[in-house]
Amino acid sequence: MKLVATTIKSPTAGTKSKDVAVALLTLIPRVMATLRQHLRSTDGLELRGGQFRLLMIVQTHHQISISQAAYLIGLTVPTTSKIVDELTQQKLLSRHSDAADRRRVLLSMTAHGQSVLEAVSQAACAHLANLLERLTPTERSFILCAVETLQPLFEPQPGKNASLKPENSST
Repeated sequence: MKLVATTIKSPTAGTKSKDVAVALLTLIPRVMATLRQHLRSTDGLELRGGQFRLLMIVQTHHQISISQAAYLIGLTVPTTSKIVDELTQQKLLSRHSDAADRRRVLLSMTAHGQSVLEAVSQAACAHLANLLERLTPTERSFILCAVETLQPLFEPQPGKNASLKPENSST
């Protein structure tokens, strides 16, 4: 199936779910590419895209294994492990054994990692806010309403840890 985004200037009651899905699938990579390009060109922000995403995942899940993080970031465990090594050397992440299973290694954010992630997040937010200034207040309001409407659809379901892949290994 080829994704072809349609241009819809005003909301209609007959908008199809598939049209919204195509629009999102088309937009999300563009937004991420714009942020990656901005972060690469910003002095003092030394995080690459994969590092930024991994730090965001560790911040969200607090203590997470490498294999779970790899699943969430969409990379292989060896690739994620390499990024973890880089972030550990930069003292942005720490590794420690799980108290319940000493073979399992968990990742945690360091204080330095938290401050770097906050700076990068603020830069990304400022860049997006600058781009959104091109829109009218009404258009920005529509976008905010849409984002607030979408957020619950992508939250883990209670009783199911849907966002984390079950562990099969000790990483």
